[in-house]
Amino acid sequence: MQYSYEVPEGHSEKIPLKVYVSIFGRYLGSRWKLVALITISVLLDIGLRLVSPQIISRFIDEAMAGAAQSELLRLSILFLVFSLLQQGFLIFSSYIIQSVTWGATNELRNDVMEHTLGLDLSFHNNHSPGEMIERIVGDIQQLGNFFSRMTITLVANLLIIGSIVVLLWRENWVLGAILGGFISVILVILYLTRNLAVRSFRDVRKAYGDLFGFMEERLAGMEDIA
Repeated sequence: MQYSYEVPEGHSEKIPLKVYVSIFGRYLGSRWKLVALITISVLLDIGLRLVSPQIISRFIDEAMAGAAQSELLRLSILFLVFSLLQQGFLIFSSYIIQSVTWGATNELRNDVMEHTLGLDLSFHNNHSPGEMIERIVGDIQQLGNFFSRMTITLVANLLIIGSIVVLLWRENWVLGAILGGFISVILVILYLTRNLAVRSFRDVRKAYGDLFGFMEERLAGMEDIA
């Protein structure tokens, strides 16, 4: 599958959302069952994280009210079971995420490699093999780490924060409103400043490519001299 969109020199133009959607559909569409499992596991993990504090609160209230030991024991066992289930869903989702990430990024590497091999000779004269290896392997690995860790963590934490605000609002609407307003301000600030590090990160990846290109040329030259 070929993409006609190209980022202009200087990277001043933002990539349209439809390009991201197209790429996700290309590399995750065939793995939709695993993606569905990831979604279910993450949602169950979040639900158990929210239920566990409620069990602790119930345990404290029952203990202060002088409840029977059998009731306290039941709540303790329930909390332990929910905690173990939460850890189980976390491990399961992490495993599936890594499986999907490796499969999708390997397919992406193959497509990028096929694309670069089809470019004209002037491109390969300007980019050494070491640089191309680092940009194809290293950049895609960074992309995989981003989507397998940061994206899932970000989405999960946003859902957790939203659920906490709702639960806190039920207990005390004033505290819920304060926390909700504070979180909204933080999210707006993060949204407005999201592009500050993009150019620096691109420069870092380019520097890594130049470094590996330099090392590959020097090592290859030493072998020729020997």
